[in-house]
Amino acid sequence: MSAVLTNPPRLDRLQVENAMAAMSDADWRRVEFIASSLSHGFTGFEPEDLILEAQTKLLEGVRVWPTGVPAVVVLENVMSSIASNARKRIKEGPIDVTVEVDPLETDGQEGVSAGQTVFSRTDATPESQAAAREQIAAINRLVADDADLQDLVAAWAMDLKGEEAWTSLGWTKDKYEANRKKLTRRLDKLAFEGSKK
Repeated sequence: MSAVLTNPPRLDRLQVENAMAAMSDADWRRVEFIASSLSHGFTGFEPEDLILEAQTKLLEGVRVWPTGVPAVVVLENVMSSIASNARKRIKEGPIDVTVEVDPLETDGQEGVSAGQTVFSRTDATPESQAAAREQIAAINRLVADDADLQDLVAAWAMDLKGEEAWTSLGWTKDKYEANRKKLTRRLDKLAFEGSKK
């Protein structure tokens, strides 16, 4: 006789609605930071769009919300997947993009400025993109047990530093400095372990 599952493997629509409604302001703030980090430097893709699309996919059942998984983790995974797929579709990379400008001579007419030809060039290779993904995954694993460090990583990913970072995070300077030092120690340890390979 087969065993009866007492807990379904995924939440249904009503349970998803309830789980999102139960999220605290701090949870939503973390989701907003994560969305900002994922959409940073991504033209035409706002953090609010990313959050809304993730919520829609979860409510429609297109993406699964496993039972027992915290809301922030579920939303982060769905948003990461959406952002990754969107980048692949438009072939826009977040790293190593350079624009070269080739100035042309003026034609000698008064008031006419020199034209410019713009060439787009990327130094990204499949290897460098794979390495970048591995580094991001390693950092995510590194801070998986600490919500404050996850928030700090997201803030740094948005180029927020110092006072701008702790103000955006709603922290005091002391809390920011303590977490900055903790994260730096973990990153140093990660770099050391990577250099031994």
